[in-house]
Amino acid sequence: MKITILRYLLLIFLVIVTIGCIGDNGASDEQSDFDYYVERGNSFYQIGNYEDAISMYSKALEIDPGRSSNIWVYRASSYYLLQMYSNAASDYKRAIELGTRDIEVKKYYAYSVYGTGDYENAQRLFNNVLENEANDSVIWAYLGYSQYERGYYDDALISFENAIELTPDPSYLDYHHLAYSHHYLGNEEKALYYFDKAIEVNPYDEELIQMRET
Repeated sequence: MKITILRYLLLIFLVIVTIGCIGDNGASDEQSDFDYYVERGNSFYQIGNYEDAISMYSKALEIDPGRSSNIWVYRASSYYLLQMYSNAASDYKRAIELGTRDIEVKKYYAYSVYGTGDYENAQRLFNNVLENEANDSVIWAYLGYSQYERGYYDDALISFENAIELTPDPSYLDYHHLAYSHHYLGNEEKALYYFDKAIEVNPYDEELIQMRET
């Protein structure tokens, strides 16, 4: 799962509005330094240099960690794209604590927690998102993955079925996990059906083909 790049590139330009005009001649030295680091972080982020973006955002946050939740989001997004999920989760959580109401931030907080392997909390966070985004097939799928990893196969079945119903192009992984959930529950006929569906989408998965033939 990758973050919605275009959305956050747009938000990066909006950060200037959020924190004030960069380079304002009347700004204090501290304000100017803060704006400089944010601007440099934005520039690095836009070209995909997430390590240096993190460094710049961190310097800005050292000056004033409470000025804007957006800076926490941008650093979190940089961590996320580097698959540093624990750091990303911490920063997304901080942005939420500072008052951001952006549902995308809450989604990526949940994805980040999932990425750390904390499936119990990820499940809780995905359920929270679904209270406002009940038709989001990706969230249903990730809720299913969380339940599957915890061995809650009955619940996972419902989540994967919702994910598949809500998208015209179901994911191979949804069929894959749905098949195995049925298999672990002893529903072999349905398991075979979804193994076949998964193989239709990805005919090169040798594990599934072998599983289908046993």
